[in-house]
Amino acid sequence: MRIESGINFDNIKEFFNLKNRLYRSCDFYTGFDITEIESFYNGLLFYSNENYCELFFLLDSKNTWIAAVILFKHRSSQTGYIGYFECIDDEQASAEILSKADSELKKRGCNDHLMYFSPRMSDPKGANTNVHLLPTFGMPLSKEYYPALLERSGYVFCKNLLQFDLLINSTVVARLETASRFAQAKTKKTIGFRSIDLSMPKQEVGHITEIYNSAWTENWGAIRYRSDELEAEFTPMMKYMKPEYCFFALDENNPIGFIVIMPDYNIHKYLLRKIKKGLVWYIPKLIKTIRSPQEYRGLFIGVKSEYRNQGIETCLINAVIPTIENKTLKIGWVLEENLRWANQIRYIGSSTSLKESSFQVYSKEAHHEQY
Repeated sequence: MRIESGINFDNIKEFFNLKNRLYRSCDFYTGFDITEIESFYNGLLFYSNENYCELFFLLDSKNTWIAAVILFKHRSSQTGYIGYFECIDDEQASAEILSKADSELKKRGCNDHLMYFSPRMSDPKGANTNVHLLPTFGMPLSKEYYPALLERSGYVFCKNLLQFDLLINSTVVARLETASRFAQAKTKKTIGFRSIDLSMPKQEVGHITEIYNSAWTENWGAIRYRSDELEAEFTPMMKYMKPEYCFFALDENNPIGFIVIMPDYNIHKYLLRKIKKGLVWYIPKLIKTIRSPQEYRGLFIGVKSEYRNQGIETCLINAVIPTIENKTLKIGWVLEENLRWANQIRYIGSSTSLKESSFQVYSKEAHHEQY
């Protein structure tokens, strides 16, 4: 076995080929088309302009990819991220690639390494009865044997990230409207709301960047972004963006909060994969979901720190109600210790309209040697 590295388009395609081999037996795996791979590749190139980003892959004696990691370290952070880890079920292979990841991140002064993944998502028979059979935004798919491989390499469970699937039924709509009226009654009279202006994308992304950096400044693992960095993240989404997918909260016309939702296009891909296998009875459902998406992702929601605890987040969710009524809104990346926000979502939902899942984060403290 030998390890090689390099971010180029051919290697990125091979990385996704490895993913396809590992997950093709998963009924809910949707795969990636060439446009998505190109977008992913361009994102890595942009990130690596000023930050550390590298792909390492392990080859067997036949030059077949058997493991890979993509490492990230933002210039303003001392934490290194194994953003992507894929490996066959082989302890030696995982030990080789994770050891390489550790040494490379240590060289760059990382105090600790983090990895996000959810074995529960990959195992439909897992302990969580509310397991999601389709991957959602920011939550990478993983194999059920990954926790054991990580633990053998010194990684330990760190914390859970929560995801809430909220069915916006009549009960939820009524609770949101009540909570929104209560929040608006206690906030300043100058607070208002508007949708995104798609004719001025740079200006709007600038507002989002300012709010994001304030809203997440005290969050675990938070880093500050520049407008051009977030613009690179948002650009692939803009071709799908509609005014009803993004709203700003305003104080005297100055943006102080925002929400971004998008249809969950993984549903379309999942149904299309079924149809390609000859299951043509999925065609009507595909047409219906394209015309009227039934599941939406809550990609971002944030309010400037000085405007928190006023119910503005609830008002922002209420602003997108006309789009998502009688549909499901997925709200992810909620820290388990963020009880105020988690309990607010739980209050809005009910036993019949809310499903909750956990996504595990593993970490490893760096023990620095001299290089």
